[in-house]
Amino acid sequence: MTVSPQYLAGLIDGEGCLMVSRSRKPLNQHKRGVQFSPCMTIANTSIPLLEAVQQDFGGKIRIEHANTYALLFSANEQRVVIPKVFPYLILKKREATILLNFLSRKAQLGCRPLSDEDFKFYEECYLELRRLKKIRHTYNWSSKPVGKRLCQECQGEFVVYSHYPHRKFCSEHCRAKFHWTKSNARIRAGVPAWSMLPAVTPAQETN
Repeated sequence: MTVSPQYLAGLIDGEGCLMVSRSRKPLNQHKRGVQFSPCMTIANTSIPLLEAVQQDFGGKIRIEHANTYALLFSANEQRVVIPKVFPYLILKKREATILLNFLSRKAQLGCRPLSDEDFKFYEECYLELRRLKKIRHTYNWSSKPVGKRLCQECQGEFVVYSHYPHRKFCSEHCRAKFHWTKSNARIRAGVPAWSMLPAVTPAQETN
């Protein structure tokens, strides 16, 4: 199985995580006591899928939770993979841009101590990626009122909208109450459930 950059971009948009981690370190190792690291992972329940991605793009597989696994990419692997999938990303294109800028600055600095400007840049990347991770994308459809109808349960009038023109009840409560009452009446009458199903014509049986 060969994984294309387009397919990998879809995995990253749906199951991937692009971020910068911030961890505390001893002051004798890092003058500011903070270390920033680039992170790129893909989580999935299918090991064969992650192995196919690993074979073509690298990474290391580890167990995340029960029946959930993650493919982790090192910083050098991220520098190779992200430019390949960048043109095909949709949801995480902004995160990929920030992470690429972070990786570029980190490669330029190497092991040198961070200046105030570099530390501020790393901190901004970290905070911006955290903010983007909390954004939830929702689908807003354009629905217009198309008329009014009487509820089959309470006989109250309600507005019918274009996204659900065949609605029969004014609320979920009325819908559940209607079916509950109908089911209880059938049970008290001793009518089997299969008798309530619509009759099947010979033409339907052949199909």
